[in-house]
Amino acid sequence: MRVLSLFAQGAAFDYERLVTPRVSVLGGLGLRSTASGDYSGLAATLSVSARYWLHQWGPAWMHAPFGGFYAEVMLDLQRTSVFDEVDNEALPAAYTADMGLGLGYRVIVLRRVTLGLYLAQLMRTDLPGGAARTLVRSVMRYGVRVGVLF
Repeated sequence: MRVLSLFAQGAAFDYERLVTPRVSVLGGLGLRSTASGDYSGLAATLSVSARYWLHQWGPAWMHAPFGGFYAEVMLDLQRTSVFDEVDNEALPAAYTADMGLGLGYRVIVLRRVTLGLYLAQLMRTDLPGGAARTLVRSVMRYGVRVGVLF
């Protein structure tokens, strides 16, 4: 599970699967609030990633390495809807795609809890058909992830 923002309410749920001894794939869904004041908003995100484990380790009971350093290729697709609370009307939705590369480190604590840090360089594209004009820009993303192994 990832906390999408420190200042917005929301959560994301990811599922990761090891496909080779050094490669894992990850898919995720997320929802979070995006507006305040006279507006309310909701962002829905679909995430897909592939990770190459540079240095890996894991508890013997797992029979799989889910801790250590990794490099990641990622794609996030997001739809953001905004509602004007004053005029009581929905505004056009905005669609974005984030594509890029990242580095991360994850540790396993208490047998099933994971803690991770990551840093990613992404190209964010506002997709046509949304509220925003098409724009491509570079974005640096960093964060902390907390997860549960099952």
